[in-house]
Amino acid sequence: MRQSPLPYPPLDTLTMAFPTPMHGYLAGDRIVFGTETGDFLLETHDGGHTWTHLDPPGFQLDIRCVFFLDELHGWVVGSTGPGTNDNFRTVDGGVTWQAMTLPCCSWSIVRFLDPNFGWIDSVGSMGPIALSTDGGDSWTLPIVMVDNNAELLFTVSFANVQLGIATNDSGVFRTTDGGVSWTQVLSGDFHAPQFLSESVLLLPVSPTGMLRSTDGGATWSPVATPGSGYFGIEVFTADIAIAMKSDGEVIRTTDAGATWTEVDFPEPFIDPFAGIEIINETTAIRVRSSTGNISVTADAGATWTTGVNSPPIPTSAVAFGSPTDGVVACLDGLILGTNDGGASWEYRSNGQARDLHSIAMFDAQRGLAVGEFGTVLRTSNGGELWTPSRPTLGDLNDIYLIDDQTAVAVGDIGRVIKTIDGGQTWSSIMIANGQFDLVDVEFADENVGWAIAGPEANIFHTVDGGATWLSQFFNGGFPLSSISFVDAEHGWAAGPSDAILWTADGGVSWTVASIFDPQGGPDVKWDISFVNHSVGWVVGNFGYIAKSTDGGLTWVNHDIAATEHIMSIHVANEQELWVATLNGHIHHSIDGGVTWTQLITGFESDPALSFDFVTATPSGDLWAVGALGTVLKMPTASTPGDVDGDGIVGILDFLALLAAWGPCPGSCPPACPADLDGDCTVGILDFLIVLANWG
Repeated sequence: MRQSPLPYPPLDTLTMAFPTPMHGYLAGDRIVFGTETGDFLLETHDGGHTWTHLDPPGFQLDIRCVFFLDELHGWVVGSTGPGTNDNFRTVDGGVTWQAMTLPCCSWSIVRFLDPNFGWIDSVGSMGPIALSTDGGDSWTLPIVMVDNNAELLFTVSFANVQLGIATNDSGVFRTTDGGVSWTQVLSGDFHAPQFLSESVLLLPVSPTGMLRSTDGGATWSPVATPGSGYFGIEVFTADIAIAMKSDGEVIRTTDAGATWTEVDFPEPFIDPFAGIEIINETTAIRVRSSTGNISVTADAGATWTTGVNSPPIPTSAVAFGSPTDGVVACLDGLILGTNDGGASWEYRSNGQARDLHSIAMFDAQRGLAVGEFGTVLRTSNGGELWTPSRPTLGDLNDIYLIDDQTAVAVGDIGRVIKTIDGGQTWSSIMIANGQFDLVDVEFADENVGWAIAGPEANIFHTVDGGATWLSQFFNGGFPLSSISFVDAEHGWAAGPSDAILWTADGGVSWTVASIFDPQGGPDVKWDISFVNHSVGWVVGNFGYIAKSTDGGLTWVNHDIAATEHIMSIHVANEQELWVATLNGHIHHSIDGGVTWTQLITGFESDPALSFDFVTATPSGDLWAVGALGTVLKMPTASTPGDVDGDGIVGILDFLALLAAWGPCPGSCPPACPADLDGDCTVGILDFLIVLANWG
């Protein structure tokens, strides 16, 4: 079961709409390893807890705006060009979608006043507007004449289906017949007119100030404002509105724009383009995209507070399906929801799309995962939901559980963080003035532990639970990536070199245990794990696995597929172990690493999937984490008939059995995965076992 990110794939949300509190849509860019790989449209029917991909026939997925007038009538707009069409409409609440033929351009705004009359705008690229009077079935580009030259209009606002104001570089234009004809009322370069009522309009004039009309846009006069450079007017009532300044300041009017006063915010709006949602005449939500803090007002913009559980990561879009029920989309697929008008927020979908480097489970329900950019995820329900926090900056590379409430994680710039309450709160210290990047940590008991700095090959030691650390070993010739201790005295360390170090005195002294043949052995090892004083394994690039039965003095190779870089190994006992690879594969051995079986995760075809870490818990679950926030959970206990290892006997097992029908390839025993009866042949008896355990 892939648990995170949800929604997947990693995404930067551009637009979101909720026609009802439970039913909503979001769209944006797919991001894989920092590169945009296309766009997406997702749909939810449970208020943002779960999402499904929506791919109506013809969608090219370059969507820039989703708008719903009511529960039934919705529109989606995006690119229009040769071979592309991302413009659709629905009249049945998204059950079916019909393509719209739009003129030219890439459209970034769509709005309708009723099921028939609406407009689209390409304001993001300063392109034209287009109007429709038949629900989007057909569109026209309004043309105005200026000095005998035909010009297009760039931005528009309508008070009703007849009265509208539009602008372009030449001036301001007014229509009283739904856009059939236009009259120029101002000359100059203007943008973003806004109706407060059918008679009162406001027009920001950057950088000088603001213009106001009280006769529906026929005439205009200047209005004094505190400063200049305002834009993006948002309207609460016919009298109350706010305007944002380009440097992040906000002003407010309570007399329909005649006078303005400055408004204090919990913090300045660094990104003035972040979304704002006017919920009703008194309540609005402001999403501040740069830091993620969500501001809410309950008095029509006079005062603002930060919502409880506002996320510490960037936010991008907000939509409300009712005055109390709303959803916020954050960077990398994280979805927040509120049921109290934005006063408090809960995590809905837990997408992070941050590479995760390590995971540890206190028990079957509670666990922690850490990764890049200081990401810490916490679950209390077996991974159904991962709650993110941000206790530190810089990548976190490993985490170790000391007891059922205490954990220590290490990361870049010498950062060590510790929790004593299961991950709810964290304390932080820095080793060696932040000169080293820590890549692995392990404890022998609640006080005694070790952390290693990778490229610098520095091993640090603590005897007070991580409060203080001292260097035990430093040798730049042996870069390290992993450390393993079986008690307070006996430990091993390995890394991207041909050396393995060992200690029998708690790290007071370290010895080079083995130097592999530089011609025949790999030059990169990523993980080492010992199960007792004698038996241990080390894994690395190109399918490298080696086993020692004499405490690391000598090693025997047990390689798997030569193309796979093995990043992590988990050892349950001397016979059973798992490894995770950079290819997104999990391999399992029950004979001490002599033979290996690749587990079927169901995501083998995903090119973005790779694993950094794997672990199994006594509760019977296998966990792996890796690229783009992936958390994978699989049962380790064998279920009769469960060919693909997902804990459920069903159609996937039947298909896997059919694909393997016939004699097992290679040597047998051990049997191949689909050989359920152990006779070295996949046949009718194995099929009967699947049927007998179906479900």
